[in-house]
Amino acid sequence: MSLERGSRTIGLMAKRALNLAVNQFNEEVGNKIQIRLYIENDDYIPNLAKHNVIKFVNDQIKYLILPVGSPTILSYIDSLDKNDFAILYPLTGSLPIRNKKYTNLALFRASLDDEAKVLIRTVYRDFGAKKFALFYQDDGVGTHGPFEAALKELEAVGITNTAIITYTRGSTNFENQVKELFEAQPDALGFFSNAQSSREFIRQAGILKLANMKLFGVSFIGEAPLKRFIKRLGIDILFGAVVPNPQKSELPIVKEYRTLMDTINSNYDVYSLEAYISSKILIEAIKHTKLPITPKKIIKHMESFKNYDFHGIKLNFNPETRCISKHMWLESSSNDEWPRYSLTTKEPD
Repeated sequence: MSLERGSRTIGLMAKRALNLAVNQFNEEVGNKIQIRLYIENDDYIPNLAKHNVIKFVNDQIKYLILPVGSPTILSYIDSLDKNDFAILYPLTGSLPIRNKKYTNLALFRASLDDEAKVLIRTVYRDFGAKKFALFYQDDGVGTHGPFEAALKELEAVGITNTAIITYTRGSTNFENQVKELFEAQPDALGFFSNAQSSREFIRQAGILKLANMKLFGVSFIGEAPLKRFIKRLGIDILFGAVVPNPQKSELPIVKEYRTLMDTINSNYDVYSLEAYISSKILIEAIKHTKLPITPKKIIKHMESFKNYDFHGIKLNFNPETRCISKHMWLESSSNDEWPRYSLTTKEPD
């Protein structure tokens, strides 16, 4: 996990929820069977992540849950024994690992490409946007795929005059990009950028000039500092989300999550909720697997999901993408239930 640098916030929140779920399970079952966690920091650095995984393999550890990011996973996944090591529920929305050849992999979350398609369709249909601008880091790892997916979805609904506003990694002066935005005069502005650059671009553009645009972005950029920033400004951004509203959802698994988070006085957030749901899915697999438990048996259990109701979350294994979630959600500043969308039809469900 990335715990000190890189995607630190995601790693720390995931670790917290994973510990809660595992401790709850260990207390329930007593000495019958216990889950022991070994957690190493990789700072989102591929070489360090690979070093950690090699160490796990040498120590006869055969399950890796909630690794953060595709670059780290791609550094080691091809070197692992597919029959004797399972990678479960990576916290990444990128496409490269969503491949049927990785038979020892199971993913929970929707891809960023799926998020982009749903966002474009929703902003076009429900908010009536006809002119779009996309703010895009043109060397962006993790943003290129959803950016291309957004362009294709715009073309599919007949919009071909999209304003593409690019910047390079590390930029802090967005004077030219702001000028491009206002020359384009779009109805909607999509963010395919990192959170820090998005925040600075919004600051330099100004609230009044953005007031008449519908703003949206994939979950990749929805970090807590950006959300606090736009809340102070009174700006609403429609974000993709891979889980329901952690604050308000009445689904049984989310209510259970909130109860446990309250025991440690921790805030609710999408990252820890995703980690909690993923951890509980693994725990259920362990409960339903005959001894001796092996990576191959655990993966087979995940592959068996077909329209399965897991405490309110619908699961359906897709062999092409290795993903088990059937849905994604759209998050807005409104603290209500978030609308749910099918990953198959990209429509409300």
